[in-house]
Amino acid sequence: MNRRSPATQAALALIAVLALLLVSACTTGSGSTSAGGGAPTSEAAPTTTKAPITTAVTMNPPDGSTNVNPLTPLVVTAAQGTMTSVTVTNSEGKQVQGTLAPDGLTWTSGEPFGYARTYTVTAETTSVEGAAKQYTGTIQTVVPTNQTAVSTLPSKAGGTYGVGMPLIVRFDEPIKDKNTAEQYMKVTTNPPVEGAWYWFSSKEAHWRPKDFYTPGTTVSLDVQIYGKDLGGGLYGQKDHHTDFVIGDSVISKIDSSDLQLKVYQNGKLIRTMPGSLGMPKYPSQNGIHVVQEKYEKKIMDSSTWGLPTDAPDGYYEEVPYATRISMSGEFVHAAPWSVADQGVRNVSHGCINLSMENGKWFYENARYGDIVIISGAELELKPGDGWGDWNVDWETWKAGNK
Repeated sequence: MNRRSPATQAALALIAVLALLLVSACTTGSGSTSAGGGAPTSEAAPTTTKAPITTAVTMNPPDGSTNVNPLTPLVVTAAQGTMTSVTVTNSEGKQVQGTLAPDGLTWTSGEPFGYARTYTVTAETTSVEGAAKQYTGTIQTVVPTNQTAVSTLPSKAGGTYGVGMPLIVRFDEPIKDKNTAEQYMKVTTNPPVEGAWYWFSSKEAHWRPKDFYTPGTTVSLDVQIYGKDLGGGLYGQKDHHTDFVIGDSVISKIDSSDLQLKVYQNGKLIRTMPGSLGMPKYPSQNGIHVVQEKYEKKIMDSSTWGLPTDAPDGYYEEVPYATRISMSGEFVHAAPWSVADQGVRNVSHGCINLSMENGKWFYENARYGDIVIISGAELELKPGDGWGDWNVDWETWKAGNK
């Protein structure tokens, strides 16, 4: 038997270890050997898919809001991208005007909405990564319990009126909360004057200053009731504006003691005219009257105030140059049939009778809002008789009759 030396055995052991290391190196790394000695196979690393960024769109009032006040502006805002267009339409297909900011980040409505409407918002967006997407949202506006229309006197802007001209606001529905309504009836004067509203009924309010206007004063009225709850769900149908300027102060005075109608312009007496007031059976009314209508020819019918035309004192005739100063039938007018009585005695049915020449002059020179003061008569002009505003004392007027 051939025995190996210890040195030989150590060398063989080293060779075996090296061989084992060589085999291990060949079977590790990026590949692996199958149990059956086949070809190496790949083992892929796990991967994660990134979601694309989309534009986030928000609305104020928020999407789905109901009972939105039509005056509330709608603002559409984009984040993580921009809006290329925004369209807002109501349930009837009408488009709402608005402005898209140059940076495409906000859109703001530019006009009031309608009552009881659903509005659909459509926004075309592009994300920061260029992804296009459409956004849709809706809002619903308030549904009024009822609505009221308003008219004013003066009805149109730009006229010139006398120093006693009242501002009149008329609603076609009764106003329960008059204090709230007054908040939306804004009067502006230049120069500023002290003034107040007074309600003659639940549908009619008048505004006047404490004293007659100063000539040259400008007056502006804005009734801003659209979108406003005037009480109990009653909303205004639309706003209304009027304005005017005050002309010369023209104040005419007549007293039953001398029956001379004296006309003062800016404090200076410019004309004196003999007149006749109402006879004892049909007296004129004391108080501050305001010129409110003018007719070159006016049919006067006694039956309109309760006296039949076929009664002994009844009448139905065309009267020239008639200037109304109360709604109960008082006029300053030409009365050629009573010239002999003018300046002497009272023979009219309550009007101020003048000659043809004087009646024409008054008609041509009188302006709506001018003042006619009658004194010494047997009746008192009622505040609600036309524009009898100046017959209410100031403290009572300020209280408002609410």
